Amino acid sequence: MAETIGKPITLTVYPDKYAKYTLYLNDGTSYDYEHGDYAEITISYKETDSQLTIIQVKGDYLTKHKQPITFIIKKLDGQPIKLLYTGKPISKMLSE
Repeated sequence: MAETIGKPITLTVYPDKYAKYTLYLNDGTSYDYEHGDYAEITISYKETDSQLTIIQVKGDYLTKHKQPITFIIKKLDGQPIKLLYTGKPISKMLSE
């Protein structure tokens, strides 16, 4: 997904007790992923406390490319929130 470098990724959060998703990124053109040039990013959401968490669990894609990912988080009952993800774990409360 080389096209994601520098472009925002939009996530829509739907109401549920708990949701978890793994986003996989690589350059989309080479076999560099075989040498660790990829990222598996886990995105989870807990409705009980409106907490969104983003952590990178595998790969060195973000470290190698030194380019943060911009997430636009849309929750059905609120305004979009912009999060800049650099590879370090982040948590964000989505409720007011």
